[in-house]
Amino acid sequence: MKKNYLRQISCLGRMVLKWWLCLLLGGMLNLPATAQQKTAPRVNLKVEKTSLIRAIEALRSQTRYNFLFNSKDLQPYTDISVHLQSVTLQQALDSLLIGRKTGLGYTIDGETVVIRKKQIQEQQQGTVNGRVTDNRGQALPGVTVLVKGTAMGTVTGIDGNYKISLPETGLTLRFSFLGMGTREIVVTGPECNVILEEEQNSLEEAVVVGYGVVKKKDLTGSVSSVDTRLIEESAAADIGTIIQGQVSGLHILTGSGAPGEEVQIQIRGCASLSGNTSPLIVVDEVPMPSDFSINQLNPSDIKSIDVLKGGSSSAIYGSRASAGVILITMKKGSRNEKPLISYDYTFGTRQLVSDINVLNTEEFKLLLLEATRNSAQEQGYTNLSDYRYYKDYTTPGYFGEVNTPWMKLLMQPARVHKHNISVRGGGHSSNYSVSYGLIDEEGMLVNTSNRRHNLNLNLDTDLNKWLKMGVTFRGDLSKRGQTENFNVAAEARPDLPCYNEDGSYYVHKYMYQGEERFESNPMIEAKERDNVNQDLGANITSYLVSRPFGGLSLRLQYSYNYKQSKGRDFYPSMTLYGSGGYKGQKGQLTNTERLSENQELMGQIMYGKRIKKHNFDITMVGTLTDSKNSYASMTFADFPDDKTQTSIWQGVTYKDQMGYDKGALLLSYVARANYSFNDRYLLTVSWRADGSSRFSPDNRWSYFPSLAVAYNLTEEKFLRHNKVINFLKLRASVGKVGMGYVDEYGWRTLYDATEYLDQPAIVPGSMGNNNLKWEGTVSYELGLDYGFFKNNRISGTLEFYKKKTKDLLYRYTLSPGIGLPSANVNFAAIENRGIDFDINAKIIKGYAPLYQLSAIIALSFLLDSMEAHLFRGYVCQRLKQPASMITPIFLLGNTNN
Repeated sequence: MKKNYLRQISCLGRMVLKWWLCLLLGGMLNLPATAQQKTAPRVNLKVEKTSLIRAIEALRSQTRYNFLFNSKDLQPYTDISVHLQSVTLQQALDSLLIGRKTGLGYTIDGETVVIRKKQIQEQQQGTVNGRVTDNRGQALPGVTVLVKGTAMGTVTGIDGNYKISLPETGLTLRFSFLGMGTREIVVTGPECNVILEEEQNSLEEAVVVGYGVVKKKDLTGSVSSVDTRLIEESAAADIGTIIQGQVSGLHILTGSGAPGEEVQIQIRGCASLSGNTSPLIVVDEVPMPSDFSINQLNPSDIKSIDVLKGGSSSAIYGSRASAGVILITMKKGSRNEKPLISYDYTFGTRQLVSDINVLNTEEFKLLLLEATRNSAQEQGYTNLSDYRYYKDYTTPGYFGEVNTPWMKLLMQPARVHKHNISVRGGGHSSNYSVSYGLIDEEGMLVNTSNRRHNLNLNLDTDLNKWLKMGVTFRGDLSKRGQTENFNVAAEARPDLPCYNEDGSYYVHKYMYQGEERFESNPMIEAKERDNVNQDLGANITSYLVSRPFGGLSLRLQYSYNYKQSKGRDFYPSMTLYGSGGYKGQKGQLTNTERLSENQELMGQIMYGKRIKKHNFDITMVGTLTDSKNSYASMTFADFPDDKTQTSIWQGVTYKDQMGYDKGALLLSYVARANYSFNDRYLLTVSWRADGSSRFSPDNRWSYFPSLAVAYNLTEEKFLRHNKVINFLKLRASVGKVGMGYVDEYGWRTLYDATEYLDQPAIVPGSMGNNNLKWEGTVSYELGLDYGFFKNNRISGTLEFYKKKTKDLLYRYTLSPGIGLPSANVNFAAIENRGIDFDINAKIIKGYAPLYQLSAIIALSFLLDSMEAHLFRGYVCQRLKQPASMITPIFLLGNTNN
């Protein structure tokens, strides 16, 4: 047997023998422990993703010490990364064994180190003390030591020592210090020494870019990240509210503000007229279908959010990324960690910051009469008494005499409750995560609410050294109570009362052209309408990853998305709509149901290698997406009562019905290559081909290339050691994305069902167009990324961009003489250009989150214009107008007038 100082003991008998040798050697040397520590050698240790055995061997090679251990105890730990410089042997062993929750302990006896499993003993309530140092062995004064989950804590003294009382066993201590990475250690004994390493440079953080990740400093395209602290600390119930205003160029439109309402998201303006202006949502590398709402996710389960804004960065997703991409990574368990059970509860309220100024009764009368006089003069009336509306408004008794505060009656403070419980952990070869979330919120408008359940399950496991698999399930169930929107309170007539003297609802009657009519009571419409929507969503994703040899990765992934939405909208007979204008109708009910299913199969090949100063990686992807969706709606009126017998089959009078059943296929091929030279010059090239069944065979395929370059100036000698400029990078890119959001059979002539002579029949519904093709958006971008001072205390981006979309897809209204209502066509162009500016300043970073202060400024300047001569059969004489001018263009009228 070959003699080696790194002896591996495989049986208990030999371990006992070594113990006796250690005791004998210690007695011969007759050195106390304190003397040993004073003369202990200092070591340097720099290893990356290596085994614990090799790390111990590296320590042994720098000392005269013998190391005794059972190899089976050390074999599970194969992913060790540590950077230590000129530290004592004891500090190095603390970092490798104690601070990493290995469950291993050690003793130093003379020049022999014995590593063994700890004997866990029941620790009674008492004190824990220790010393906190940096990786060079220097004491760290002022380190905050907190008992996790409690308000108990202390601060290290000038010599780095601390002492803290613990109320029970098994608690976790959290060590935090300015400029150092935070560490959490489970207390297993009366002494706990800790080494804090310098905080990782934010430029080294990994950023998701689509089908992979890169370091932030190696980005060539426009990618912005949302600060994860905002997600964790916010009391908001939906993600759209949380990320609003956090990323330049990202605009969140919340609509009416009803709880659970789907938000509209735009990245760098509107670039399409087809209605699909929302970015692609990608969750854990799985693209979500177009009907997916970002608010379906539980904010407590989100780990990171990255936004792809530029054409080159989003071109990897081709036709699905015409409006940008939002990449979301969910939380998972960690390897070699005991189960961590976490529960958090958040309570918040939403209310108007200040009262909204609305007209009182006198102001309402004066302004309405003034508007009527202006209208009469515009129409050529010389005598106001001849103008019918002026005559009506000046008739005594037309206006009421009350002053009803509709805003106070219909608005309310809205309470929000958030519950979240999770269990995460992992073993040597697997990790898992289970979480459940409940959000219960009221709306600020009466009779509105939202209640959502979220369930997330994840398991990743290594089948062997080169094969890994995983499965994820995400489910959500929500029930939303809706009513009229906010305008019902803001636009209500203040001169009309809400209730009669007997407490019943007041309904205003008036005469119009000899016919009795009624004015809607906003309180009736808001409180009595029964409008409930229930959504059920589920996603199942499974993958298999193989790494046959260094640098090569093969991935096969299947995902299934399911979403069902059911709606019930019942107007009782006391409402204006439910009564048919108070003409005797006894309620009206509309039931709707939507169902969508999406399946995607993806195959991916990745290879990366570094050769001296040259670093490159190649990614190739193929995907097949099958989507199906259906819709059905039915309306009945006249029900036996307004409370109990209100099911759809209990309605007597048939009103309307409609629906559809559609499907589409999308086949895609993707290739991308990244290259960098000496981490200074960066190049990214990508290409994607999409083929969609939504277009005719002649125009089914479209291609989306992109090119991006970057120059990292901080790798140059003149900036490498600059204390002010920590990071500076120039980048430029050009890329093309597309959009194919048309009806599943938009290029075909479609027929609708109808009735003819009491028999079923079909009629043409829309005209086909074999020349229909993809929208194309070309984006140009020039950007500057910067970071100032240590650890980028001030950082951000400055970007100039321009993108132009041609061949806009739109459903064009045909002339009535053709006999068909509309056809899908390509026409017009939209151009967006602007500036994005981000700055993130860490103003104060204290020892605890309470004393941390940072500021985020996100500014965006956007100009958009539209080029179109023809729009809905009308002619526009002004080109280069904003896209928002579409409606005024329609009102201009035909050029023959």
